[in-house]
Amino acid sequence: MHPKVESVMYYCLSSSFNSHPQARLVETNDEQAHEVVRGRKRVYDGEFNADSFLEDISMEQLLKLDLLETHSGLLVLSRRMVDHINNLNLQKMEFYDCALNARSKKIMGEFLTIKNNYALNVIDKDITPNHFWPYLKKFKYDNYVITTRQDFLFGWDIAEPTMLICSEQFCAMVPESMFLIDYEELPCCFDKTKRRR
Repeated sequence: MHPKVESVMYYCLSSSFNSHPQARLVETNDEQAHEVVRGRKRVYDGEFNADSFLEDISMEQLLKLDLLETHSGLLVLSRRMVDHINNLNLQKMEFYDCALNARSKKIMGEFLTIKNNYALNVIDKDITPNHFWPYLKKFKYDNYVITTRQDFLFGWDIAEPTMLICSEQFCAMVPESMFLIDYEELPCCFDKTKRRR
């Protein structure tokens, strides 16, 4: 059950893989990956190296993960999670097959990348949670606040293009109990009276 600060909350989708928190997929074409993240290119057609994950887990365990983080910020999701999302007929999402190289073995068909195709404008980077102290004190290390409500299930904000922002509705439809994922609560405040002068 997610804690509620206001009637509307937003969350960041992240991996629940904690065996090696610094593990990231490494893009074979780093420049192209960053172009996709920033919306300047449609599809990343390179591959990923997954060796850093295999320092602590087996290949079998790797294939059970539902979200893999990457150096560029591209999202890589498991096919089972993508199939679940597609079956829900949510807002239009575009997925593309990707290949993972893990200790000289190529993994095909198990993971997909998601295209950044829903731009948001809800984050204000000119203010921080300290401006809403003590209301947002648990977010004191963040450097932004979500101050605008927008009707969406998920998307990327132009201020944070590597962070997938999800609504409470999306969290309920794609629950942590079904997949190896986490939802992290984001600093939100839509009441200007709570801002310190």
